[in-house]
Amino acid sequence: MVRPQPWQKVPAQLKVRKCTCSMSVISMTIGVRFIPLTLLLFGSPTYIGSVSGKFKLFAEKLAGEVWLKRMWRNKFAAGFTVSAGQSGDRMNCLTQMIVFASQMAMIWVPQHALGGKYSTAGSDKDINRLAGYLGVMAQANIDEPADIAPPESDRETARMHGRHVTQVAAQFIVGQTTLPFQEETPFDAEGEGRPLTLPELSG
Repeated sequence: MVRPQPWQKVPAQLKVRKCTCSMSVISMTIGVRFIPLTLLLFGSPTYIGSVSGKFKLFAEKLAGEVWLKRMWRNKFAAGFTVSAGQSGDRMNCLTQMIVFASQMAMIWVPQHALGGKYSTAGSDKDINRLAGYLGVMAQANIDEPADIAPPESDRETARMHGRHVTQVAAQFIVGQTTLPFQEETPFDAEGEGRPLTLPELSG
């Protein structure tokens, strides 16, 4: 019997918690209840070469306390997107997610699977067939139902990436037991040197 390595044991902090989610954005009713979690997966369809309006509202909702107090600092993040076009400017959508995660001082985990369909031997059945490395890129034909579009290869790419991100976060948590994180000086939002709030800037 092969004994699992420490990183193969998913810590309690990474157990899936049921929540209200959608393809476009984590429900805004969840709000700061995500703060105790170790990793967050961001998802949005690519609309007009950008994240959806709902995702943008979600991001802007966190621009106050969550951003100011660095509540998501050192938490892991990854992203996925889908568009109808073969390109669809999905990279811009994922780039916006990365910038958002960086604003929150999060640790972004890129796509680890080598891109497929690089030669005539490749096909649409290849893992990471769209060769996206910032995150998971999927493509869905607008005239096909959701049970077949995106195709299974894109769905399996997403599942593989989800497992990879979870494993990276698990390794990080286990590593903290032997090498505790040296916390920086806590930021005092009430003390001197804090950034001005929007009302103060516009006042």
